Amino acid sequence: MSKVAFTTVLDREDATLSEHFGAARWLLIHDDDTGERTIEPSAGSDGRAIASMLTLSDCTDVVCAEIGPVALAILRMVDVRAWQAPLGVPASELLAAFRRGDLPRATPAPEGSISLTDAAESEPLCTGSCGGHAEDTIRITIKE
Repeated sequence: MSKVAFTTVLDREDATLSEHFGAARWLLIHDDDTGERTIEPSAGSDGRAIASMLTLSDCTDVVCAEIGPVALAILRMVDVRAWQAPLGVPASELLAAFRRGDLPRATPAPEGSISLTDAAESEPLCTGSCGGHAEDTIRITIKE
C-alpha cells in the first residue's frame, strides 16, 4: 500500500510545494492502490498538526520542500517516510519523480531557516481546531 501526500500552497493538482512543511495550506493525497486523489485543507499551522493529518489519512509517504527536526522525528515515529523536492515544480511532476524513486529522503532544514517552538511533553498533534477529529488526536512525547 502506498499513499503519498504533497504539502502545497494551493488546492490544485498542479500546485507547487509549500516552502515549509508546517506552513502547508493543503495536502494533495494520492492513493496508488485505488487511484483516488484527494485535496485536504491543512489542519493547523505547524508540523505537528500536519503530521497528525498524514497519520489519520493513512499516508505512507510525504513530499515536502523543507521540514524541521521535530516534524521529521514525529513522522519517523509514526512510520511516514518524508521525501524532499524542490520548490516550483508541480505536484503532478513530483508524483512521477516519487514513483521513479528520484526523490531523496528528507533531512532537517538548516538551523535558523524554520522557526520552531518547543514540543511540550504529551502535547497533542492536533488541537481540534480543524473540527474533525479532536477525539482521535494522537499524542507523541518528544524528549531531547
